[in-house]
Amino acid sequence: MIPECMSQIVRMAEKANINEHLISVNIHKIMYELNEVTHETTDIQERVIKHAISYIENHFTKEINLKELAQYVHLTPFHFSRVFKKYTGFSPYEYIINFRINYAKKLLQNTNTSIKEISIESGFNRDTHFMTTFKKYTNLTPKQFREIQF
Repeated sequence: MIPECMSQIVRMAEKANINEHLISVNIHKIMYELNEVTHETTDIQERVIKHAISYIENHFTKEINLKELAQYVHLTPFHFSRVFKKYTGFSPYEYIINFRINYAKKLLQNTNTSIKEISIESGFNRDTHFMTTFKKYTNLTPKQFREIQF
């Protein structure tokens, strides 16, 4: 539709036979088509991000890297990172860490599981990494968080 409308406008200009009403109609058609394409792209990107989030939430206990996530949703790592941040407000890495921390908070609140076990169940490969990351995101150690909750 867009190339056809552009061709009509160009042909009028080449022949010096300008019909302002017809040009206006063609411009409106072009604008409508561009708007539709933009909304389709937005819908596709939202579906891609929801698909990636679902993957993260189902695999957060395993190591997940950017390249793997981008391949999963058929995007380049750079484009995926940009779109993911646009829709979630977080980089993919930040989203994974936040999800893991929130999962750990639930375990700390609702179980007596050891902090070391919680770190593993939450997807952290070392309990020291878990403790430093947890403190960075909550300003409390996992132990302090648990004590406040009970």
